Amino acid sequence: INAEYMGDEAGVVHEAKKEAKCDYDRGISLRIDFTRDHSPLLHGMKENECFNSLVKHSMSEGVETLAQTPGISKLMDKLWNITGFTKLNPAKGRTRPLGMKTVYTQLQIERAAKMTLLVSLRDDTISIQEEQTINRIGAANHHLKFQGVTSELQEQHGREGAGTLPITILRAMFERKYQFMLFSAHDTTIMALLSFFGIRDWPIPEFAANVGFELHSDGHKSWVKMFYNSDINVLLKDKQFHYVSVPKAGTVVPFSRLDTSAVSLEEFRDTIVARGAYVSEREWAFGRNKKPSLSVGQ
Repeated sequence: INAEYMGDEAGVVHEAKKEAKCDYDRGISLRIDFTRDHSPLLHGMKENECFNSLVKHSMSEGVETLAQTPGISKLMDKLWNITGFTKLNPAKGRTRPLGMKTVYTQLQIERAAKMTLLVSLRDDTISIQEEQTINRIGAANHHLKFQGVTSELQEQHGREGAGTLPITILRAMFERKYQFMLFSAHDTTIMALLSFFGIRDWPIPEFAANVGFELHSDGHKSWVKMFYNSDINVLLKDKQFHYVSVPKAGTVVPFSRLDTSAVSLEEFRDTIVARGAYVSEREWAFGRNKKPSLSVGQ
């Protein structure tokens, strides 16, 4: 699953299918399916009232911590003058730190496009230290949205955000119709999937970040290896994937504490099932309207 470098998800017509075949040696057939916009396969969090309630709760609980970041008030005033972003308007009051995610996203885009950061007619600029503060607060905003304010709430955030993607990956491994499957999606898809698997405080995915699941077999047993490359520039430099272990069901593990071990295919299946993955779009359509449990961890 990779976050597209720029632009929206390619294709919005569900019925459209194409097949591309390579004529050169060692080529493989590629089947390309276009999913309709905002289906739960890649957008479980969209049009999902349960997920929205979870996010609203976690943002409300976490904003006070963000507001205590040293120098944030002065920095928000400066960014309001430079950008004019509505979410940074002083009139927003206590929710103002949540608007820093907009600035963080803008910086990501401008960094990727090698643009001058936050060009302003006011001839004002931000320092390296200020950019680092924006990055920390922007990352904290993403973590609040997709993994929740507590580890206990993460299971619900992950399940709703990931939609039907986990079960789709699992079924592909058991059906084994294809040697390779690629889902071109968004950073939100990746963050939701990482949270679903019980991984906490993951590095924020940059453009072209990717998550992958490899199915290995020796003819007698099968096992799964997971990797997450949050920064394409690091991947190109190191020329190797960053493998991470899949946390056991019922556990939440900080990204920094993950090892690189594989899990058996059976363990992988049991983890996805135990974490309550939606098994169909119909089940997701019903579940997205339920009320979440917000009592844990309070």
